[in-house]
Amino acid sequence: MRALNAITQPYYLLRPAQILRRLRFWYRRPQAADSNIALPWGLSIRCRPNEEIGYSLHTTGIYDLLLTEMICRSVERGETAVDAGANIGYATNLMAILAGPRGRVYAFEPHPRIFLELKGNVESWLREPRVAAVELFESALSESSGTATLHEPDSRFEANRGMASLARKAEVSGKACTVKKQRLDEIISPHDAAIGVWKIDVEGNELAALQGAQRLLRSRRIRDIIFEEFSPYPAPTHHLLEESGYTILHFEPHLLGPRLRRTGPGYHPRRYSPPNFLATLDPARMADKFRAKRWNWLSAGPMKNIA
Repeated sequence: MRALNAITQPYYLLRPAQILRRLRFWYRRPQAADSNIALPWGLSIRCRPNEEIGYSLHTTGIYDLLLTEMICRSVERGETAVDAGANIGYATNLMAILAGPRGRVYAFEPHPRIFLELKGNVESWLREPRVAAVELFESALSESSGTATLHEPDSRFEANRGMASLARKAEVSGKACTVKKQRLDEIISPHDAAIGVWKIDVEGNELAALQGAQRLLRSRRIRDIIFEEFSPYPAPTHHLLEESGYTILHFEPHLLGPRLRRTGPGYHPRRYSPPNFLATLDPARMADKFRAKRWNWLSAGPMKNIA
């Protein structure tokens, strides 16, 4: 049953060649610690095949189906996007190709080792004339500026390096390091372009990241915010955003494309993992963006305009 459920996922059923790639990966796993893999939109990324993001990219061709689709339908050509918790740069990569050469992407990754991998990936993409300018920050977005302790969950970190967190205490044997933290309000000045899309995946520190951007939120200078939230609606993140004029939406995956839903009391995101929400100042725009029943990352919709 699990095998049948896996094979009927959009990344297999609508891209049958990916099944062969998955089988080849299983039988001929790369021996090197990392390897380059081509993404559906034409850029490549260097990743670790035995780590969660790298494994997903090798076996499904993408990482996080709903997050990928949210970014594809949200980012416009020529605009500014922000990736908080960039890791090795998967979402940064997609934002940069969608925003195009007249756009800009700010990418934040506080973990020193992962930041070096992010930097290497970004440097390889910037040879491409199709991508936006990418500005890198070796820091975490939070409610205040200064330093903080970044904790690694020792038993799982090497399998999923996105789990390092400012919000969680280290396990007994976990490692920790001191990292820089900044407020988005101090980075984006009133004279900079408004932000089209801000993606936040910071392992429990999402509320603090939002608190560090309250000037931008109150002045309505961030149109769409894609963020993780494991708690049922309404959580503190939802409250903060709704008080700033945002509508909270979530998405349900179906074979031919996601369905857009307005989030109401009692909604619990745990059946979709990771549990991503979208807060928007323009719900009518998002409803129009999600009217078409398809997966844009497959090359339909805005992806077909990337040349």
